[in-house]
Amino acid sequence: MEKNIKNTIAIIELLLAAVLAATILIATFKIALDLKDLISASYFEKTVFLHILDSILLTILAIDLMRTLVTAVIRKQMPISIVVEVAILALLRELIAIEIKNPSNARILTFGMVLALLVVAWIGINWFRIKVMEQKSV
Repeated sequence: MEKNIKNTIAIIELLLAAVLAATILIATFKIALDLKDLISASYFEKTVFLHILDSILLTILAIDLMRTLVTAVIRKQMPISIVVEVAILALLRELIAIEIKNPSNARILTFGMVLALLVVAWIGINWFRIKVMEQKSV
């Protein structure tokens, strides 16, 4: 029974890695096409630029998720700082997507507050990790 669970988890991890790899390739291709459109346009198009930023963040998010997956498989644990980093990137991507749709001020403020909390959490986690490493080396 335990072997079946491990095999199922391994298959899911492989499928997730394949989806992330495909996402990275597709997003990279989309970025190249959008950059070509932006460069060839006779004037600066804000929406095309925002789509490029959105695609770049999607690519970074997929790469970070791939790193998280590989780290979790190798170490058999998931570092919390990586999860927070992925949350920050996902939130930034959502902010760009909302900007394209002309959001309300309250929604932007809410996302800003959540982003600030995530950044503080990320800084705290990394500070704590450094302190623990310093104590271990003493």
